This record gives sequence, C-alpha cells and structure tokens, in this order.
Amino acid sequence: MLAIGLTILIGAVTLTGSLVAFSQAARVDEKELWTARRPAWQRTVFVGCAGCRGWSVINPGNVTAVVAIVALALLLGLFLVMPIGGADMPVVIALLNSYSGIAAALAGFILGNTVLIIAGSLVGTSGLILTKIMCVAMNRSLANVLFGKMAAGGEKIDADEIYAGKVTSAQPDEVAMMLEVAQRVVIVPGYGMAMAQAQHAVRELADAMEARGV
Repeated sequence: MLAIGLTILIGAVTLTGSLVAFSQAARVDEKELWTARRPAWQRTVFVGCAGCRGWSVINPGNVTAVVAIVALALLLGLFLVMPIGGADMPVVIALLNSYSGIAAALAGFILGNTVLIIAGSLVGTSGLILTKIMCVAMNRSLANVLFGKMAAGGEKIDADEIYAGKVTSAQPDEVAMMLEVAQRVVIVPGYGMAMAQAQHAVRELADAMEARGV
C-alpha cells in the first residue's frame, strides 16, 4: 500500500505538471495566487497527500483515501509547475521525466515486474542526473526545482547571488570589437536566447561583426 500510494502521488504530480509544462496556457494571475500564499498551499497539499497515504496504509480497503491522494496529487502538480516559466522550464521537464521513471519503478514493485523496475530506475536516475547537470549549468539549486521555487512569478531572486561574477552586460558593438580579430564566428541560438527575446541583439551583433569583416 505504501508503494501504491507513492506511485499514485508521483504519477499524478507528473501528469498535471507535464500538462502545464506542455500547454503553458494554464496561467492565472500570479499576483493573486503565486506570491506569499503559494508555498503555504504547497506544504498543505503535500501534508494532505502524506496523511492520506498513511491513512491508506493503515486501512488498505479505504477507497476514499486513495481518491483523496489522486485529487491532492493532481493539485500539487499544478502548484509545483504553474509558477515556473521561461528558460527554467527545460529543467522542470527533465525533473518530470525523472518522476515518471520513479513512478514506473514503484509500479514494478507492486506488480512484481523486474523489467519495469529496471527500466523505471534507469529513467528516474538518468532524469535526476540530467536535472542536476542543467541546474549547475544554470546556476540553480536542485532543491528549488523540487519545491517549485525557480524564478516563480512574484518571488524576488537576488540576481547578485545567482549571476555575480558570471554575467556582464555589453552592447552588440562592444562585443563586436572584442571579436573583430576573429576570422569566423559561429552563433548557436538556444532556448534561453529565445525566451529572453535576444535574437534582435544577436542579429545586431552579427551585422556589426560582418561590417568589420568577420
């Protein structure tokens, strides 16, 4: 029953979280919902899920407890993913992918299916490793990803703490001057550039370099 409860919890969180990550349309007014009250709601829903899971373990035949776990876990998935956006979303998607593997592995224990246990463990572990690598690359904390605190709307993040010594601002002409001794420059656009809508600045940089013969 403990494995069943965990499978339902993780699977439901993965389901609603993935739907929100896919659509990006399920947004509400963050000023009203995702500010100071959101962490308290997250904790309340999580404690409710844990309580219902314990209830189902004590009383395995209680259908109400299982239904309550499903409902609260679906809600928890929304709370965890809806505030996340922008360039942080790929990290959340990798984490949700890991969650799906963990849920599959737990289902394998329930069904006594060794193949499902191994496959789920591989997906879950590789997803966590990928999530950790992406967090390091983006100067983020894995704990913040797990609890939905990454760049949430209304939550102020100290930019100096994240980017100190790592990022400096410059104009396209200034960067072009730094690269004018190069004969060839390759620009590889990424997801973060698209989310920051920096393609116009990159175009200006390319024009400036081409004018200098690069």
